[in-house]
Amino acid sequence: MGCANSQVSTQQWYMPDEAAPHTRTWMAFGASERIWGRRRLPEVRRNLVTLAQTIAQYEPVSMLVRPEEYDLAKDLLGASPLILMLLRLEMAVSTVQLSKSL
Repeated sequence: MGCANSQVSTQQWYMPDEAAPHTRTWMAFGASERIWGRRRLPEVRRNLVTLAQTIAQYEPVSMLVRPEEYDLAKDLLGASPLILMLLRLEMAVSTVQLSKSL
């Protein structure tokens, strides 16, 4: 994956604007019951899936999924052409926070 701006150094991480040309959308099936509550969580998960399926009509989508939610995400996505990738999201967030503090 390249940067949309060719003048940006390849030695640093760069986050282009959402409207910039790109080859894939990355999402996380990371809705939390702590944030959304037990009553709203199923609807939030369905909304994430609907959003991912809509984007997938136009470009590839990869969705990061906690191991314990993989089967649920797979069931909700059905035959969608999305790529599900197992990831311990809490570990990924910790790694990002750690690298920012170094």
